Amino acid sequence: RADRERPVNDIFLLGGRRRLEPGDVDAFCRRHELSIREREVLLLLVRGLPYKQIAQALGISLDTAKTHVSHIYRKTSSTGKTDLFYRIRLGGS
Repeated sequence: RADRERPVNDIFLLGGRRRLEPGDVDAFCRRHELSIREREVLLLLVRGLPYKQIAQALGISLDTAKTHVSHIYRKTSSTGKTDLFYRIRLGGS
């Protein structure tokens, strides 16, 4: 469980090829016009938290957490977590 509490810059994506930097997420959020709450959800998703823990951490319902994740996927044209993380890592759209 300690790995779920790591800061974002300690997360390695895609087999550890490149460390995810805080600026990667910030730039990605701006590029895709994610809301502040969607950014908060994204940061917790990147840390590996399941939806239930994201909801608890943010004081929102599980359905609301799932809705935010759905909005993130739609705004970024991602098909799921792996695709989303790949897009963040590449800095692409």
